[in-house]
Amino acid sequence: MERRARGGPRAGAAAAAAAVIAALAAAGCGGEEAAVPDAGAATAPATTAPAAPATTAPDPAPTGDPRVVTRRVGAPGRDGAITFTVRRIAASAPIRVPFAAPLRAPAGRRLLVAVVDLRNHSGAVADPFCGGGGARLVDRRGREYEPHRRVYVVPGNRTCTGIRRGRTVTETLPFVVPAGARVAELRLWDNRQTADFLGEGHVRVLP
Repeated sequence: MERRARGGPRAGAAAAAAAVIAALAAAGCGGEEAAVPDAGAATAPATTAPAAPATTAPDPAPTGDPRVVTRRVGAPGRDGAITFTVRRIAASAPIRVPFAAPLRAPAGRRLLVAVVDLRNHSGAVADPFCGGGGARLVDRRGREYEPHRRVYVVPGNRTCTGIRRGRTVTETLPFVVPAGARVAELRLWDNRQTADFLGEGHVRVLP
C-alpha cells in the first residue's frame, strides 16, 4: 500500500513557492542591478565655455596736432567754450521748412545731415554756425563741404538766434555732396575764437 508524503498538498505548494523565490533571487529577477556611485569617489567639475569678449570700436588715432580733438560719433569733444556731441551723420530726404521750398540736393548729388548737440560753457551767447564757419564735412577724397547756406531755416535749429550760456541745443546741419561721396570726418569748432576763425583747431568726428 502506497504511503503518502507528510504534510499533504499544502506542504507541496509551500515547497514549490520556496523554489520559485529562490530561483528569482538567484537570477536577480531578470534585471541588472543599478550602479550606485561611490560617495567618496572624485567627480569631474562641470565646465562652461568662456564668454566671448565684447567687441568695441578702437579709440580713434590722434592727428598729432594738439589743437585737434578726435572723437567718434556719440562721444563729446570740446573746442573753445563749446562741447560738441554728434548723434549721427546720415543720408536725408528733402527737409521740409516753413514758408519756403524744401532743402534738397540737385540731380547727381545727395543730401546728408549731421545731428549735433552743442553745450555753451561761455558767459556769452554762442552761435558757431551762423554766417559760415563752425562746421565742415570732409569726404574720403579730401573734398570739403560747408553746411547748406539755409541751415538757419531747418526746423528746431538755433542758428543765427544763439545759444545762451549754460544751455544745450540740438542742431541739424545739412550738407550737399556728390552722389558717390563717402564721409571721412566732420570738423566742428567754436568760431568765436578770433585767432582760429577758420578752425585749424577743431573737434574731428569720425563716423
